[in-house]
Amino acid sequence: MISKLSGLQRTILRMAYANRCRESDPRKMDVYHSEVFQAVYGWVRVDGWASRAIHGSDVRTLHDSETIGSQHFSKRRIGAARYRTAHAAVSRAFARLQARGVVSRYNGTASHWAGAKLTDLGIEVVRQLAKRKARTVRKKIADVVLADPDVQARASAALPSDADPPAQAGEEEVER
Repeated sequence: MISKLSGLQRTILRMAYANRCRESDPRKMDVYHSEVFQAVYGWVRVDGWASRAIHGSDVRTLHDSETIGSQHFSKRRIGAARYRTAHAAVSRAFARLQARGVVSRYNGTASHWAGAKLTDLGIEVVRQLAKRKARTVRKKIADVVLADPDVQARASAALPSDADPPAQAGEEEVER
């Protein structure tokens, strides 16, 4: 297992795997940067021509850095510093995942998009992350049960008593 993945890197991998499982077209990316901005940072997409009312200008020009070439998010709405910080964090996370061999990165040249596909190692890492998450959830549930006497009592009452052991394989229960 690859150790010390950041929370953002784990989120990217989980999103990529979920998208891959849903998507039937193998030519598409498993995850795009823009999806990460929406899911992690809560950004709202501003799609090209529809953003005219928001920006108050003709967005068809290639000089408008807030729409064309910026993955369809308004730098003005988000705030320039927050926008740059998030872009750097996401780009760095994708680069580190690629350096570890868990994704292959791709970029569009004319349409200004960026995304990644999981490698075979990436798929295995996501599966291991899911197993680790399941163990953590089970442990947290057990901790709650052990910490609360009422929950313990209800759980004990739901279990069969020792006086009536379950029938062994091959034995039939006989009514008394």
